[in-house]
Amino acid sequence: MTRDELLALIQGSSRAAEKHVSECDDCRTAYELLAEYGRTDGVHLSEPPSSWVKRAVAIYGSGSAPQVKKRLVAHQVFDSWVSNSLVGVRGRATTDHRRVEFEAAGIHLSLRAERQTDGWSLIAQVKGNDNEPAELRCSRRKHCPDDDGLFQWVSKRPPRTITLHVGDRLIELPELKWTKKSQKNKPNDL
Repeated sequence: MTRDELLALIQGSSRAAEKHVSECDDCRTAYELLAEYGRTDGVHLSEPPSSWVKRAVAIYGSGSAPQVKKRLVAHQVFDSWVSNSLVGVRGRATTDHRRVEFEAAGIHLSLRAERQTDGWSLIAQVKGNDNEPAELRCSRRKHCPDDDGLFQWVSKRPPRTITLHVGDRLIELPELKWTKKSQKNKPNDL
């Protein structure tokens, strides 16, 4: 039976509909629900059981409810591939190592990447998070700090996108490009 037919049955009686409801479990359940709450122009809500209310308050108070994160964008404060290197230091070694630092809302992220024969070795450190739990996400992979507070991982390719989750903050870092500009046009007297 349709909802409208069940509502019509509640408002009046129909022998055929009553017979169907008495024989069909699904329609009987729907009929009993509609008969109990009736049809009003406004929304009719009954008082929830107190045990449900207590449980909802306990869930909310425990912190297991989803938290709204403040979304921040970090700015880059240092990149070893952009700054000029001393003449004696320039060369292939500077393209195999990179240090990048970002900052947002008093939180500082330092990332060091080193090219290996089979990929990249990366290590990151977060400062200014006041011992709040932090999580680093690099191109869909999640990284948590070790006992010393360092994020360490190995990857075939260096990360282009990085987000840092600290407490109730989500910090997005600018996308990283991993091709170094040529040193040809840089002054040699540094």
